Amino acid sequence: MAPRLPQAGGDWPCERGDRCNNPAAPPSPLAALASRGQTGAMEFFPEQARARLSIGELASFSLTGTGGRPGTAGLWRTRLGQQWHEALREPGAAPAGTRFEVAVEGSLHWKDWQIDLQGRIDQLRDEEGRTCIREVKTTLDALPVPDEDLMAAHPGYLAQLGAYLRLWRNAHPESAAPPAGELHFIDASSGISQILRPDPETTAAALDARLDELVAFLDARGAALARLRELPPPAAFPSLRPGQQGVADRLLAAIESHRTVLFQAPTGFGKTGLVLEAALESLRRGLFRRIVYLTGKSTGQLEVARQLAALAGDPPGFRFRQIRNKGEHCINHEFHCFPEVCRFLDGIEQRWTPAAFRSVLNQVSFNPSLEEVREAGRRETVCPYEITRSSLPFQDLLLGDYNYLFAPGSRGVILDTPGFDPGETLLLIDEAHNLPGRAAEALSCALDPRRLNATYHDLAASSAHPRLLHAWEQLLRLIDTLGPTESLAAAAEDDLADLAAEFARTAENHPPERHRLRPPAADDLQEVLRLAKDAGVPSFPRHGWVDTNGVVRLTCLDAADWIREVLQPFAATVLLSATLGPTERFARACGLGETTSIDASAPWKFGAYRTIIDTRADTRYERRRAAVPLTAATLARLAESLGPPVVGFFPSYAYAGLVLEQLSSHHPLHRAVLQPRGADLAGQAAFIEESLVLADILLLVLGSSFSEAVDGLGGRVRAALVAGPSYPEVNAIQRARLELRRGAGRETAFHETYRIPGLIKVNQALGRMVRAPGQEVAIVLHCRRFAEEACRSLLAPDLATDAIAVDDAGFEAWLAATASAQSSITQ
Repeated sequence: MAPRLPQAGGDWPCERGDRCNNPAAPPSPLAALASRGQTGAMEFFPEQARARLSIGELASFSLTGTGGRPGTAGLWRTRLGQQWHEALREPGAAPAGTRFEVAVEGSLHWKDWQIDLQGRIDQLRDEEGRTCIREVKTTLDALPVPDEDLMAAHPGYLAQLGAYLRLWRNAHPESAAPPAGELHFIDASSGISQILRPDPETTAAALDARLDELVAFLDARGAALARLRELPPPAAFPSLRPGQQGVADRLLAAIESHRTVLFQAPTGFGKTGLVLEAALESLRRGLFRRIVYLTGKSTGQLEVARQLAALAGDPPGFRFRQIRNKGEHCINHEFHCFPEVCRFLDGIEQRWTPAAFRSVLNQVSFNPSLEEVREAGRRETVCPYEITRSSLPFQDLLLGDYNYLFAPGSRGVILDTPGFDPGETLLLIDEAHNLPGRAAEALSCALDPRRLNATYHDLAASSAHPRLLHAWEQLLRLIDTLGPTESLAAAAEDDLADLAAEFARTAENHPPERHRLRPPAADDLQEVLRLAKDAGVPSFPRHGWVDTNGVVRLTCLDAADWIREVLQPFAATVLLSATLGPTERFARACGLGETTSIDASAPWKFGAYRTIIDTRADTRYERRRAAVPLTAATLARLAESLGPPVVGFFPSYAYAGLVLEQLSSHHPLHRAVLQPRGADLAGQAAFIEESLVLADILLLVLGSSFSEAVDGLGGRVRAALVAGPSYPEVNAIQRARLELRRGAGRETAFHETYRIPGLIKVNQALGRMVRAPGQEVAIVLHCRRFAEEACRSLLAPDLATDAIAVDDAGFEAWLAATASAQSSITQ
């Protein structure tokens, strides 16, 4: 379709974004939660200069609006509103003859645009021959307050009333008297009512302001579509490596014809660049209006942002924004995000106006860095996070963490973006092998009695209502009675949910003053509310247990249904990874239906790994300590024969620590180092860089936080040893998952619960050892389990080997041949 170019006088930047949501009724509680944040049904037809949306969406449309962020607090407000609307329909609660939920629709013409609107009037009645329209609104603020303060605090409600009044007047031109309008506010805590009767000029001005903002946005949206169509075809690389030829075209064809595409290619292949090339070309051709790119790794996001900057060109041809969390944006000494304690949020409505937003956009670069946004926040005395939120509707591509779609409390960041429509969006999910686990993690919760006790004291100190304190205390008492157990009784789990639901209901009527709580206490409130049966949390297989520290955990065992519901509204989805594992199993874990797969290979990787399976060692947990001397000696021999640095990958810190002690005592000439615990990304990178220079042997833990830092090892180590296939720890959760899969047979259940996750970690780590043509590394798969066919078949193709060491002589022969081969390559 041909986009409509902006009209003269439009001064919004040439950005994109319109909210248009799937109007289908949600088929299940899961779907209801998945669609949360998609409250409007805006459709945008630039070639016709026409938009269609609900009156509620028009009233709340604000690119610089703050507050009311999604999450459990939003659920409180929703349920409160429903309760009071139902109460006001009781006999005698409203004047006789009042009609409720009266449907209204019509069109308004504004600055060359036709705005089609529809909605429902809360209450409609005739009063002395004149129509009276009343909207009912609940508030958490204490009433009464001066009328002018209430109107200043809720301009959107005035705009909503103004829209109903104007549409009603347009539909009834024969009426002698214009309709009257009322806003009926109800204090949620006390039930006190306050009725406003704003004059027609006030409601008309509020409506006009919303229409001005909407139309300026639509003009900019049309300009953005025109700009995208004029972009030159994107090219991720100046020249293609072997194996890359034609992949972007295959991806583009798959995206055009399938809703779900699985793309698997080895580490170092250039997956990110080729996927971005295909995605941006689909945007240029008008197949989609926006791209969302999600990955679970911070370093992965930085790499995507780097490639996007290169693809955007100079001057940039498209806009993208990496979504960072509130804490990273914060410019206060302490992160505590409430207007009452933050001068950048307090009174922001007066400072963060459309004019201020335009001013900021003119002062920062086309795709500004986080520091630029933070500096703009200091200059304007506006929360930097709100600056980022205001910019999201204008982005062609949004980049962020999985949580922004798969965590119920965070997904509104994207879905509530004005103009966002998943039905017009291409979703790209990188490192997709992590998605089932991350989605399950987002649906799990933990209650630490020590933290909950501290939160109780915080609530008491903040003068929380006695009923709220009592509800929290009841929950604490129950948790105190639960001792460590691998399986929480169903009755105890139900009791927990019931008490959490009681706290949620109490909080609806007596909400806590969150700004007076410490940040951890505010987090604890959210965790408890997630337990509430009626808080909108979806039904999914989960396992309740209590760890040795008394922490009650409710862990999601299978997030497949949730993932399917989240993906369903999107126009198309590409899931990419170097290690999707068996694709049938991955598709089941994500609840996927029909898919198409693209598997690409890097010819230069074959032969880059000189691999041997070392069956001399048995690294199973019960025999691990006995294997430590051999493991340490093997690492020392690799360093001696092939030269440092050598890296050893282990399934746990405990095992790595034992090997470190053995190396120190029996092989003191080789300096060995073990990855530190708790290091941030910068600390991890520093450890890797320093160790590559100063150490002979690096000991790392598979699947730990260092999984991102391992990228720094590519092409820089001579050999790597993997001490066992890294099966997940046998614990309450793994046993529960095993039991959940028993129906498929014992062997299949074990294979999917232990082998596949373990070998994915192995393949991921070793795939990062060779990232470019010409790199080589020797690999020792140090455990006899690697020789089992069920395990061996899961190894990445470039790790395939027929070399097996059954004794020291066999290992030494392979080592000598490998040393000779590496020496000849070096020469």
